[in-house]
Amino acid sequence: MDFGKLISLVQGIILKPKETFLARKEEKDPWLNILVYYVLILVTISALGSFLSWMWWSVSWSIRLFFMQLILGILNFIVLMYLMQVLSKSFGGNGNLEQSAKTIAYSLTPGWVGSFFVFIPVLGWLIALAGWIYSLFVLYHALLIFMDVPKDKSIGYEIIFIIVAIGVMVILGLILNPIFGLSMLSGRHMMNIKF
Repeated sequence: MDFGKLISLVQGIILKPKETFLARKEEKDPWLNILVYYVLILVTISALGSFLSWMWWSVSWSIRLFFMQLILGILNFIVLMYLMQVLSKSFGGNGNLEQSAKTIAYSLTPGWVGSFFVFIPVLGWLIALAGWIYSLFVLYHALLIFMDVPKDKSIGYEIIFIIVAIGVMVILGLILNPIFGLSMLSGRHMMNIKF
């Protein structure tokens, strides 16, 4: 893995998404490669921010949170990639799985990068929020370029996709939370706080 190339790609997506997407549209990149060599790295960076943020509260809780976010990020990518592929056909898109993988991975990049900074009190959460909001703008361009969705249908497609994606993420989170024992309302965790 060439980390210089990865950093350059992330910078391009954040600073010049449209130009970066146009340059990458024709590149053959199987979705599994995108998952292993791109998504996994950025999801790990994002989860590391949460780990650092909660480490003061409980190290064991932070470790479970880290792994839950890692698994949740991977599952979200896979489920949203297939969802993107299926929905694109309804909105006049190409329905290409490889392009769908690029759309999901690249549009979530600003959110993942911004989420790393949550360990910085107050400012970190604002950076993360700004990253996720900017991801919506990046998604708009990704839909037009990678999924070939007509411009007049792209806003409707993005809105429908976001609503369904939020539902998918909430359901996956609700399933994984108890598995990792991360209920913040659990009295067991509240009693384990070490000062």
